[in-house]
Amino acid sequence: MSESVEFLTNLLCTKSGKLLKLMGKARAGRQLNELRRRRRRRGSHCHLCIPHFYNLWMPSKPLSRKELILDRAEQHFSDHGFQGASLSAMARDCQIGNPSLLHHFPSKEVLYRAVLEVQARELMERMEQGVQSGDPLQHRLQAFVLLQVAWMQTRPAGFKLITRELLDNSERIEQAQARPLEVFLLQSLALLEEGQAAALIRSDISAVVLLTIILGSLNYAQIVRPTFSKAFTEAALKSESHWMQKIAADVLLLISASGSALNKV
Repeated sequence: MSESVEFLTNLLCTKSGKLLKLMGKARAGRQLNELRRRRRRRGSHCHLCIPHFYNLWMPSKPLSRKELILDRAEQHFSDHGFQGASLSAMARDCQIGNPSLLHHFPSKEVLYRAVLEVQARELMERMEQGVQSGDPLQHRLQAFVLLQVAWMQTRPAGFKLITRELLDNSERIEQAQARPLEVFLLQSLALLEEGQAAALIRSDISAVVLLTIILGSLNYAQIVRPTFSKAFTEAALKSESHWMQKIAADVLLLISASGSALNKV
């Protein structure tokens, strides 16, 4: 694991880390110990990092019918795309009738937009938790990259859904009255522009291109790992978490300005 990844992992997973402060030390300690016991039972010795720890302390409660529909719809849209997903199949999956589903979401378009809004809201919540304005800019840039990996690993259906949306929405985006992901993208761009102004990341490439490189590299690395692991002998490819940590560290190195401290502790 590179210094940048190891540094941020330690920062977020120690009792002085801000995420654990939000939970309270007692609750954090109990859940941290439980996670370690689970990993030992599975024979896993990889470093504890935010992708797996983030969701352990998120409060859980029974889903309302509307939340259940959104949850099942996310999986259906992720598996089949907007065109291939069926409202009837979603209703059956929720064990409700079509009229009940249509009561909450009167069309597939409305339901799809609501699912995207959930994804966008979760991405923004993760940004607010991990990329905090009071932290040094270097740490915020590192956290931004690692939190994309965290989201991919803890929310695979959501990751797949957003990937499909970016690939398949060329016609719909022209007609869209709402673009749920736009706020996340604009805030991401603003963070990168701030990094450029501070000479921490490359300014010879536009911030939009840098954002494309970050998101594109992480997305593609996640998608191709199963195939690459059969074709190539690189050890990191055998483990999804190790592979994505390596990609995140190398992306940080790639976007760093010459001589900057972005990829160093």
